[in-house]
Amino acid sequence: MTTTNDQSPHLTVARTPLLAAAKRLRKATTDRRLKSGELMLRYSDGDLNFEIPGAAEGVPAQGHWPGLVRVSGTVLLMLAKGELSGDPLEFRVEEQHLRLRAGRASLRFAAHWADISPPTTTDIPLDITDLDLLRMAAGQSSQYSPAVVIASGLEADFAGAEKRLKDAINRAHKALQAYKIPRRDFEAAVRALVLKINPP
Repeated sequence: MTTTNDQSPHLTVARTPLLAAAKRLRKATTDRRLKSGELMLRYSDGDLNFEIPGAAEGVPAQGHWPGLVRVSGTVLLMLAKGELSGDPLEFRVEEQHLRLRAGRASLRFAAHWADISPPTTTDIPLDITDLDLLRMAAGQSSQYSPAVVIASGLEADFAGAEKRLKDAINRAHKALQAYKIPRRDFEAAVRALVLKINPP
């Protein structure tokens, strides 16, 4: 059953500052990256904060929002294009969905809600390297805390970095096949060096 009472996370935001913030945030990245990534929404000090890797924007809001919601980056694209013309806009979490209402219009998006409050800015650069991504995903990053990694929305980037590492390991192992190094041992040694952990 969908929860729509006032105990569910909900915020009301004026359309004009929301549209301006969404447009600025869209310019901080590419539409392709937004479509494959996630947008984080959290409420802090009277502002609804919209966060993507490396950038964030906040707009004044009123309501109850004690946590973090993660949705597809396409939500930011929709907001930046002004596809909801009503004023104000209501953001409401209903079970596993984020519902946006403006006037009579209503849109619903799949969402992940967590009652956590990671840092308000992830401060992760858009040109982050595969090495940094791999170390972050493995919990071996000296620069980014686990909370920042959780809130980063970089799942697709982590997966891409992992695939490229596996492809590189396969090519290297094939080039050294004359030395008859077991594939499993070879990969474990490479990963230990890449991630700066003790080999098994």
